Amino acid sequence: MTIIPVASGKGGVGKSTLSTNIAITLAKKGKQVVLVDLDLGAGNLHITLGVKGISHGVGTFLVSPQMDINDLVMRTEYDKLFFLAGDGGVVGLANLTFQQKKRLINALMTIRCDYLILDLGAGSGFNTVDFFLISGRGVIVTAPNMAATLTAYLFLKNAIFRIIASAFPKDSKGAIFMDHLKRDGLSLQKIYITKLLEQLKIADPEHYPKFERTLKAFRPRLIMNMLDEPSSASKAERLRRTIVQYLGIDIEHLGVVFRDETQSRALASGLPVVIYKPRGVMTQAVNRVVDRIMLAREGNAAPFLKADDIEAGYKLAEAEASEDYMEKMGSVETFFKEGSISDGDIIETIRTQQYELNQLRKENRFLKSKIVKASKDGFKL
Repeated sequence: MTIIPVASGKGGVGKSTLSTNIAITLAKKGKQVVLVDLDLGAGNLHITLGVKGISHGVGTFLVSPQMDINDLVMRTEYDKLFFLAGDGGVVGLANLTFQQKKRLINALMTIRCDYLILDLGAGSGFNTVDFFLISGRGVIVTAPNMAATLTAYLFLKNAIFRIIASAFPKDSKGAIFMDHLKRDGLSLQKIYITKLLEQLKIADPEHYPKFERTLKAFRPRLIMNMLDEPSSASKAERLRRTIVQYLGIDIEHLGVVFRDETQSRALASGLPVVIYKPRGVMTQAVNRVVDRIMLAREGNAAPFLKADDIEAGYKLAEAEASEDYMEKMGSVETFFKEGSISDGDIIETIRTQQYELNQLRKENRFLKSKIVKASKDGFKL
């Protein structure tokens, strides 16, 4: 079984939509897939999937000590695709105890399928990060705006802190070193991981090799979603450079996905977009992502990609973005000529883009103020 946790640093970047469409596409390619809603306390993946009448799921399992999780996995209308709902109606589901989380993770490992896709909650909460770390090959979904890329970076940084916490036992020299940093009032988010690791290696040479092995096995993957223009694809490469420089890990690029105007119509019809528009731009992009996932079928034991291979993936994604954009623009022109898109639709699109630009300006002003403050305070380890 290949486990694919799908996460995002913030909501609204299309994570659940992509999880659903990737799952369906894998199933259409003959793989047995189980899609799990792990957005605990706020799960609505059944809506994206078009499943109605949910009465049980992860929540049922957590409040039923003798329950076998496989009995809660339900069939869907798509051949070879199965679904485990979040069942967010259970009180306290968003705040799992350690024992509940451990039991759930162990149970997920017993599910029988080719691919287990875990749609996680947005943000960098402990539960979300821990579920993401079930596999070293988790997928981060982000969008080409500052808020989305920044929170994707911070998500991965928090994941590394969790790896540190698990690799250095309580009362070890490494754990004591980390406790001293916290007690000194130093914000861990201001620490450069690469510098921190140098000091950890000196502080605890006994446990550092275990941590180093775990970190090398941590090979997250990226999907840049909601592109509006080809130039936005280059932001993935910039994000990668930042991750390599300041976090000391590399990240593989699974592909780019353009914003698709048919997505809202597909959702309203209760159909995932790969079913609603099988030859659409988004469907083509999802197919490319799935092909790359299937190439890494070895799962967590897959050999590491060389840096040159990862670099080539980013260049390919930028080329694909240009091709998708041209196809998308051709489709818009066709719809307009046929009268499927009215002047009002175009005006509404421009208004929406203007609103998004205003939001980006606000984000930029906020980030500039943060940068100015940080430059005054200084970044210290």
